Parts: sequence; C-alpha cells; structure tokens
Amino acid sequence: MATTVNQGKRLLEFTTPQHLKDAYAQALKNLPNFSISDQYQRISEAKARGEDPMKTVYQYSDEEIATSRKQIHDRLAERKKEGVLWEVPERPMSVSDEEEDDQARDARRQAKSDKRKGAELSVGSASNVAPAFTGRSRSATVSSTEGLLAESPQPTIGRTPPNMLHAAAATAATAEQPKAVAVKDEVKRVYKAYPLPGWLKDISVSGLARALKQTNRDRTQALRSIEAFKDCMRRCEDAATTNKPDALKEKLFEELRNHVHKAEILLKGVDKFVVRKHNMLTVDNGLPRIFMAQKADYPWDLQADAWQLYVRWYNQDFATDLLRGIITKTGKDRTSDSIDPKWPKTRANYHGEGNLVVGQWWPTQLCTVRDGAHGAPQAGIFGEKGQGAYSIVLAGGGYKDTDDGDEIWYSGTGTKTNEPTENTQRMIELCEEFPDRPVRVLRSMGLHTRNPYRPTSGFRYDGLYRVVGMERLEEGKEDYRFKLVRLSDQLPIRCEDNAARRPTKYEEAEFKRLKENGR
Repeated sequence: MATTVNQGKRLLEFTTPQHLKDAYAQALKNLPNFSISDQYQRISEAKARGEDPMKTVYQYSDEEIATSRKQIHDRLAERKKEGVLWEVPERPMSVSDEEEDDQARDARRQAKSDKRKGAELSVGSASNVAPAFTGRSRSATVSSTEGLLAESPQPTIGRTPPNMLHAAAATAATAEQPKAVAVKDEVKRVYKAYPLPGWLKDISVSGLARALKQTNRDRTQALRSIEAFKDCMRRCEDAATTNKPDALKEKLFEELRNHVHKAEILLKGVDKFVVRKHNMLTVDNGLPRIFMAQKADYPWDLQADAWQLYVRWYNQDFATDLLRGIITKTGKDRTSDSIDPKWPKTRANYHGEGNLVVGQWWPTQLCTVRDGAHGAPQAGIFGEKGQGAYSIVLAGGGYKDTDDGDEIWYSGTGTKTNEPTENTQRMIELCEEFPDRPVRVLRSMGLHTRNPYRPTSGFRYDGLYRVVGMERLEEGKEDYRFKLVRLSDQLPIRCEDNAARRPTKYEEAEFKRLKENGR
C-alpha cells in the first residue's frame, strides 16, 4: 500500500492542471493495472496538441467530467478530515510496482526533455517494434551421455569419449530460439523476451528494500553503472524519435555497446536484487528494449549482445570471471582445467544454436562446453551415434582443412583400420542420413594467422552449417573431409575490424590479463 500511496503523491506533484490530477485519480481508482508512464505520455501529447486530455484521452463528456471532479474533490475533502492526504485502491505488491516507479521517473524525464526542446511527440511514434515469433523449446530434462563421442582437431589428442560431466542437462530457461528475417538486404534477428522468471517475482518490495540496505562498494557501483546504462538507452531512443543526425546516433550506439560489453565481464556487484531494482529483464524498462528494438533501430550486433546478456541474467549467471565455473590449474596449459561439479550443467547434444548468438566468445574450449556450445573439452567433433554431429571446432593442427567463411572443407581423422573413426562416422551420418540437420561451427585462435575468419583470441561461435558433401582424401584409406555450407539468413561472421567484431576490446583485455596471471 505504501508504494502506491507514494506514487499517488508524486502524481499530484508533477501533474497539472487540476483536471489532469482528477484524470489520474479516476484512472487509479478504476484501472488497478494501468501504466503510469503510458497515461502520462498520452496526456502530455494531448496537451502539446492543445487538446483537453479528459476528452481526447479518456473520452469523458462534459457532464462526466463535472461529476468526476466533484466526486474526487469530495473524496479528498473527506480523507483530509481523517488526516489522510491521498488514497488509491489497494492491490497486491508485485514486480509491476517497482516497474511503475521506474516508468514514472522515465515519464518525468521525458516530459522535461520535450518541454526543453519544444518537441511534439506523436502517439505511437515507435515504428520499429520487432514482430513476435514462435520458436522451438528445448527440454530442461537431464539427457543421457551414453554414446557421446568426440574427435580432436589436434593430432596429439586421442579420440576418446568426453568427460561425461560436460553433456548432461539443459539450460534453466527453455530456449525459444530467435529467428532471422531479411530487412533491406540485411539479416536481422527477431528476439522475444521470456516471461519474468519465478526467482524475480519472488522478490517482494520489502525484501528488495532490506537487501539493498546491505550495500557494499561493488553493489553500489553496479547500481550506478546500470542507471547510466539505462540513461544511455533513453538517449538512444530519444535520438531516434527526434531524428537526430546519424553520426550522433552511431556515437550513442557505441556508448551503449560499451555498457553491454562491460556488463558481461567487468561489472561486479550485479545480483538478483540489482537486476530487480532496475527492472533489467522487463520489456518496458530493461534489456528487451534493445534486442526487441521497440523505440530505436538498434544495430544487429548490439541486439545480439544484449540478448546474450539477457539470457545470462535470466539464468542468474551474474559472475564476471571469464573462467567462471571452471576449476583452473596454474600455468599456461589449460588442458588440466575442469568444470566445477557444482556449476549448473548445460547440455550440448542438440541441433541448432539454442540461446547462442553469432559471435559469442569464450577464452577456452572448456568454457564452450560450460555454456553448451560444444560438448567436448579438447576434441574437435562432438556428436552422438544415430544423431550425427552437433558441433565442430576449427582449430588448425595440420589437417587438410580449407576455410572460405561461408564454405568450409573440414577433415575427419585418419585411421589405420578399415573403418572410419567413430566421430568421422558422425559427420558421415549428417551427410548421408541427416542432410537437413545443421552443425554448429566454432573457430579457434589456433587457426593460421592468415585466415581472415580466425578470432584474435579464444573461441568464437560463427553460426550453423550443413554438411553437403564428402570426399576420400586417399584411396584405400578411410580418411575423409567434409564440405560444409553456411546457412543463409544468419548474422554475419563477426571477424571484421569494426564495431561488431568479437572478441570485444574488453574480452581481449581480460583474456590478456588471464594469460599474464597464469590462469
């Protein structure tokens, strides 16, 4: 009740003239779920057009306006005698209460900005709302690891089954996979926000207040940084709706990229209470504003990276350490690392890309296993008998591979027997039995430095490919290589030296720091 009363007081303070106060009072009385920022925006727009919002927004007749005003004034007079300044209908506390606080702040800032610039904003000016889509959900049940095998891109690594720890369970969130649409010769992803997670809804207003009283330096910095993050979103959207020069918009987009990328690996102190405080998972106030491009035509790479951050926070993965969930051994050799058995397991035995985004980056191959991009900590092919291969890693190592970006010739492993190796058979299965099943392709910094698609460090997910052909490398030997063609309607490979490149400058710097520290 206290939060709603305070909202009512604030509305009285910043809403003028009197008939607008009456409109808000009536709306609060009759519409318990109405959006403060939406109503305020509509009233402000009506005022800018010289209209009476009571008539154009609420469509009240003169008689109804007079009756409503008298009822409200009588009510206020009665409550004033009882010592109560303001009253609105009581309703259950929920995530929307704190969200409305945020919306009210946004409304006040927008109103001040409009007044200062003399801008007249038309109703429904945001024309870039991304259409909804339906995707395939992935089961969150534990899958058997029996029959999972892998091959290595490095000749010195044996062809052995991967550690069974690394291919067990699905992600906590069901994966409704984004789809691609073509827009003016450019491919863009269409993303859709998930329903608010249960852990977020379970945080009450009083619980949030108690938690935020226990502040520390990291959390205080995180709260300030996310406030600046959201202010940058507002400025991007303001620049879009007021048709600012493209150069200014690009500068703001680059600033927003920095906020997203730093939040991934540098912003310590973020936890579920910080995310809840700033409504970072809600459609109207959080990261979905970027990846759904509701009020600004955000660049495709910025939408993708905002989606990546959204999925992490949705799953309560707030750690910033690149090697989070990894038990490391001191030294340059990463082959002795292992995944912490307490870390939530993510399966990789699925076809498609799930919640991955093109360009997603990891410092080590084991980290790709941690996040379900690949299923083998050291080997190059990950697949399952009877299902074909799920993912491969291009890493050089002396194989007869060729890499032209959208077209790849990828080598299996030679054998001294009369049968192809177990995982070469997984690639043969894709070619001969499951030609419509895509395989995820990751590239490693182990590729030749002349390869223009090579990531400058670590491992990068570069999209889905189909196995469209195969050839025997040497007559009389079960030694094959496979032709892979990248699926159309995907985001570009993020290898060029531009704003979309992955790894980002922050990932590069952190990767260098880890190497210098022997991690």
